[in-house]
Amino acid sequence: MKRWIFAFLLFIALYAMNVNAQNTTLDGSPVVLGRDAKTWVLENNDDRLVFCAVSRDLAFGFDDLWIYYYNKVTQQLDAQKFDDNLEGRFAYMTDGLVHLIGERTNKKTKSLDYVEGTVPASEGTVKKMSFATKYSVPFEKHELYFHQFAFSPDLSKFAILTVLNPKSKSDISHIEDVALFSSDGDLLWHHRQNVHYRMNYNAPVMVSNDGVAYIAEYGCYENVGFKAEDSLHISVYNEHGIENITEYFGPQSSFRCAKSLLKEGYHTSYIYGGDINFTNMRSYLVTIGFDQFCWMKDYTMEQQRTSKWGVRDDITFATLYDQITAPKANGTHRLIGYSTLSSHEPWDVPTHRLSEEIPNAFNYLDECLGNFIDKMKQTPQWDNLLVILLPDHGYS
Repeated sequence: MKRWIFAFLLFIALYAMNVNAQNTTLDGSPVVLGRDAKTWVLENNDDRLVFCAVSRDLAFGFDDLWIYYYNKVTQQLDAQKFDDNLEGRFAYMTDGLVHLIGERTNKKTKSLDYVEGTVPASEGTVKKMSFATKYSVPFEKHELYFHQFAFSPDLSKFAILTVLNPKSKSDISHIEDVALFSSDGDLLWHHRQNVHYRMNYNAPVMVSNDGVAYIAEYGCYENVGFKAEDSLHISVYNEHGIENITEYFGPQSSFRCAKSLLKEGYHTSYIYGGDINFTNMRSYLVTIGFDQFCWMKDYTMEQQRTSKWGVRDDITFATLYDQITAPKANGTHRLIGYSTLSSHEPWDVPTHRLSEEIPNAFNYLDECLGNFIDKMKQTPQWDNLLVILLPDHGYS
């Protein structure tokens, strides 16, 4: 059976919004777009969009959490600020209530306490909130490395991942702590394990609809015959406990999807509308297994001038569609990587759906992607197609 895999690297710089006044609008509002932010959508229906943003105050060095309410009919944007003194927090909504979960350091018990508070989903500043402890993560001889959360595709469950790294540089180990909740905020299970390697990078956590959590980590092992060599480690958590699936890679080796598929007979190629030699991009792509490239020089001079960085996204999406549906592609196994570039400053896109230039650029990319998917669904290749979306730096 034919198999198609397409990796999209959506190079999108995410920004948080810090609202300085109530009752602002999208047109001419004092909304300031900053950096160092996490954003996520809480509700999206025909009447309103509710989303959350945690951003770092660069002047004072602390985090602010805001919930924004956008009325799609009146184009009114209102905000609700949380004064909670929590770290690592996020919010979700059920039945018109905003549930805020965050962590506090408990020096007495030497643990991170994850607590939850609930308020009505309405505009206005919240001065104080009451929090109840959901579960605790003991520190032992470790310190917080990072934490993440993720919802299942059907939004019925969400998981919180806490990773603790050792304070001692001689100790190559870390602690994974995973808790699964229902969409109503009920704790379904809570597990932790001590893994004998030091993590190198943040690990994404994924949750299935049936309540299984998957964590893919990239770290260094000390007990596999070599020291400080990269390895890929996958942890699987469910209600009964932990199952570890671990792969090791020897010295000077690391996981390369394209190279692995190339060895299995796949044709590998990459599409980018900009300069593929920028920041040594071509060398990197060759190293990881891509052997054919379509980039800015393969387009007309007119097309190369459609954006500051090269060829805009609707044109390169058309190239992607043509490569997939070309007659010579039938019967072949292919991996195509594709990087978009229009959702980047100076945000010069051909459509003008929104008045703010950055959201408008994102809307343009969404439209390009949606049109591509709709067209692909009308082709026979769709039945053997796997589309993987990867945002820049892992944020979306």
